Amino acid sequence: MVAKKPSDCSVEELKSFKGLVLAGGEVDATGLEGRIKAVMRLVFHYADNQDLAGIAALKVPNDSYKNKIFTRAECPEKAKDFPFELGWVFVVEKYRGQGLSRALAEEALRFSEGKNVFATTRVDNCPMCRTNTRLGFKRSGNPYRTMRKGRSYFLSLFLRCSR
Repeated sequence: MVAKKPSDCSVEELKSFKGLVLAGGEVDATGLEGRIKAVMRLVFHYADNQDLAGIAALKVPNDSYKNKIFTRAECPEKAKDFPFELGWVFVVEKYRGQGLSRALAEEALRFSEGKNVFATTRVDNCPMCRTNTRLGFKRSGNPYRTMRKGRSYFLSLFLRCSR
């Protein structure tokens, strides 16, 4: 497991990270490179054969994005109290079922400095919902509908409070 600031990553590492984010199929490619470069930490896990097996990030989302998410989820907590977002947790299919999503997320969360963190996860992504719960996140508010690439699905907001 390797965690790096985006500024410490090679061009190839950033390209590989972006490729796996897009492989997840839930992120708009527009502006993605800039969003990747603005995170607190990028986490990479390489398999023994040096294949990139999974990724995660501890993101520093802007206030308008956070407010939109918390409002859509009808979350009773204040978005401003959550400076970080756990996101882009993705494991390549052939490496799934080995606990990598949890390990990747744990590594990313090490850099949260004991501050509150939120995450959003598709309601039907049961493995990631379990991972969030095991990491101390609790669902908050209500599932809300979103659209990506012509697909409609529901997201749940998860909060991990430091208090």
